Amino acid sequence: AQIMAIMTREGLSTLGGVIGLAIVFATMTWVALRAGGDTELLIALAATLPRQIEMTENVHSLASGWNDVLAFWTRVGGIVANMHPEVDPHFDSRIKFDHLQLRQGDDTTVCTHIDDALDLVLSKPSGRLQVRGGNGSGKSTLLAALKSEMKGRAYYWPTTDRLAFQFATAAGLDEPENIDIDEDDLEELAKAPVRKLPGFSSGERQLKSLQEIVANTDAPIYLLDEWDANLDPANRAKADALVDALAQRARVVEISHRDRM
Repeated sequence: AQIMAIMTREGLSTLGGVIGLAIVFATMTWVALRAGGDTELLIALAATLPRQIEMTENVHSLASGWNDVLAFWTRVGGIVANMHPEVDPHFDSRIKFDHLQLRQGDDTTVCTHIDDALDLVLSKPSGRLQVRGGNGSGKSTLLAALKSEMKGRAYYWPTTDRLAFQFATAAGLDEPENIDIDEDDLEELAKAPVRKLPGFSSGERQLKSLQEIVANTDAPIYLLDEWDANLDPANRAKADALVDALAQRARVVEISHRDRM
């Protein structure tokens, strides 16, 4: 799509220059044919030819600049559309509420509408609420719908994000070899520095991102979509402790690969 946009922009700019050049030469040809015997006029046309060609280059630059303005305006419009997306009226139709369960502790609730799920989320100021259901039942869509309803009140962490995390740009500190998962060390785990590595596996990125979310964000509600994806048992235990840390101070709505014991 970007290649097509560039080709279209350059093509329109070139077309503008060609049209301008065609107008100049057509006009000069018409004048030369009308005044073929006027030597002084023909000399004047020949003398001003470089200036005429320069004017066509100015027309090309004008067309190119105008296309750049349109392209920039389109990009800004795309940014605004993503920051303030239109409300999707079909959320409920893509969520199979009869196939979903919302579990908190030993209690299991089946909702019939997004408003029911929202009321359940807001019923407590903290604690973990797990969304369970089969593939295609709309678990991720439910989290997106909740985010749409709660807007800035909720911190939404989808399975695939484009968020900027510090560990990806500020590597260079040594990471402790062993980090305990006791409650007294949750804060230390959340703020544990990262080691310098040329790259990170999916599991490492998942765990380090969660560390930064716990340490550097403060929201009343967290929506975590498959936070334990790509994690081995050891790292999943660390991540689970981090989610527990969030749940002690905020409401956590989560989609997990495994049931909590």
